[in-house]
Amino acid sequence: MWIYDEKNWPNFIWDEKNLTSLLVEARHRQGLLLGKMETLGFPIRLEANLNILTTDVVTSSPIEGE
Repeated sequence: MWIYDEKNWPNFIWDEKNLTSLLVEARHRQGLLLGKMETLGFPIRLEANLNILTTDVVTSSPIEGE
């Protein structure tokens, strides 16, 4: 489901305490992932970044109508 599919889009509310804890956890996991990527060699990191960017473009294309 996309955010714009929500019934009250764009007039929505959120629980700040719940959202903050989820964002803290996501940022922590992001830091762990970045730390692990630092141990990889440069070519592997470049390939991983390319794969992530490619996946992002492919999955976001339907939103753009492409």
